[in-house]
Amino acid sequence: MTKYNPAFKLKLVKQCLAGNSTNRVAVRNGIGHSILQRWVRSYQQHGLPGLAKQYSRYDAQFKLNVLQRIDQDGLSDQQAAILFGIRGQNCVGEWKRLYHAGGINALKPHREREPAMPQKPPETPVQSCPDDDERTRQELLDELGYLRAENAYLKKLDALIREQNAARAKKRK
Repeated sequence: MTKYNPAFKLKLVKQCLAGNSTNRVAVRNGIGHSILQRWVRSYQQHGLPGLAKQYSRYDAQFKLNVLQRIDQDGLSDQQAAILFGIRGQNCVGEWKRLYHAGGINALKPHREREPAMPQKPPETPVQSCPDDDERTRQELLDELGYLRAENAYLKKLDALIREQNAARAKKRK
């Protein structure tokens, strides 16, 4: 869990390994019993690195190996997670669900299957406007026409908003 630092985890794990009940240590420190048990098992399997925060991406083959090991040895999801150093407590169960739904292709990392969001096209660099002296008369007239139309549009929009606000105020009275 990310809200607990490794030093705190190690302190509690050592209390449990010294003979204290995991229930008692968990209650005394305000954490869940199952979380503390997972820390103890992870520490026993991997040592201090087993308590460190870890973000990992697992490839489809690794996930398949974990699932095959669960089937071969009759491991629970939590036992497999501890054995393979998988920090996410629900990862293995999710991998099982995906595998049964779609086979090994479903185990591929999400980014390989499809992008989560559509890719933005690369932005074209903004070209600076040439000085007015360098532009032709027609270019200047075209820009002037565009700016006049934009100004008229904004004035009409402002008038419409004022009209709607006046109607609301009148309706409230």
